[in-house]
Amino acid sequence: MSTSTNLHLAQAITAPVTNYINRELSWLSFNERVLEEALDQSNPLLERLRFLTIFHTNLDEFFMVRVSGLKQQAAADIEVLSKDGLSPRAQLQKIAERLKPTLALASQCLHHDILPTLREHGIGLYHYEDLSKKDRKMWDEWYAKQVHPILTPLAVGPTQRFPFISNLSLNLAMWVRSASGEQ
Repeated sequence: MSTSTNLHLAQAITAPVTNYINRELSWLSFNERVLEEALDQSNPLLERLRFLTIFHTNLDEFFMVRVSGLKQQAAADIEVLSKDGLSPRAQLQKIAERLKPTLALASQCLHHDILPTLREHGIGLYHYEDLSKKDRKMWDEWYAKQVHPILTPLAVGPTQRFPFISNLSLNLAMWVRSASGEQ
């Protein structure tokens, strides 16, 4: 290697932290661009809904991998700084600060824009109580034939090991009481 190459490498290694962009915050910026597509009224409605689901799926993965790793580091009092000079706790704080308005915007997009527009086109989310008797009967039959057979109840108690709860699947937890009120 030439002397100028060595000098360039040495300068890169000792570059100030201001020369770096935080990996987690950069990833959030990327996902915000996905949300921008959901917010863009020039995109077709179902495409906007798809972008919103991609935004949330990305965020799920981000929390499962990146945020969980930072939380483990913070819990273990690991204070190794990222290239941009942030501790795991500081990164978690910045992530929370960044996500609060972003999640509010995503929620507003869904509840005040996409869902009302879908309803205008005859597509909606309905509460069971709001359905007609005929529709309730249809959904009760569908549940009995399609959903109930694939449910796997798991009991959890003081004498049992806690069961494995898989990621990216629907899981329900509930307290069961007897008629006398015992749990």
